Amino acid sequence: MATAKIQTVKGSRVEIFCGAKNTTRPLTVWIGGTEIERGLFSTGKMCYTWVRKLINKYGLKGSYQMNFIDKAFDNNLHGDDFLQAMAEIYSESEVRQMLNHYPQFVKDIILIIDYDTAIQMDGLGEVICGGLEKELPEILQALDNCGAGYEADILRKAKAMTQEKFEEEYANLYSELAINNDYDGFWDLVRRYIDTSLQV
Repeated sequence: MATAKIQTVKGSRVEIFCGAKNTTRPLTVWIGGTEIERGLFSTGKMCYTWVRKLINKYGLKGSYQMNFIDKAFDNNLHGDDFLQAMAEIYSESEVRQMLNHYPQFVKDIILIIDYDTAIQMDGLGEVICGGLEKELPEILQALDNCGAGYEADILRKAKAMTQEKFEEEYANLYSELAINNDYDGFWDLVRRYIDTSLQV
């Protein structure tokens, strides 16, 4: 079985351990190129593609195990297809521990999906003072990043309220959210954010 180890000291190094008989020596390859190229590699955007090419080139056994994010990049998904693919976070929850290895927009999209799921299933309280409260700062940043600052501002206003005030204003606050207004427009912003980020 071949496995890959990515490091970012003095560039990016890939160690692919050969499954050949009587050897445990790794094939070590240093990835040079520009800082941008090394950055793309270290964030995971190019990780799967490079490792797969190296495995194929040197005839090594095994494979780099892709998760749903790797597959989305490998299949060159865009827009709504990429967005729908990110919903697989609920079936591959262990990937949450790896999100910082991918471009920021990937984590943003997953945070927005979490936000939307919480709003639909449990209401605004789940985001402001419930299970997603700890993630609220990151959710606000994700909304700002995708251009949905108006949605983030509603959440900020709600968070600044006392519990009593929040309960009094709950209906008004909830009615202002995208889910009760231009819901399609909200997701159009997210899709455009995906496509713009993929072009960088």
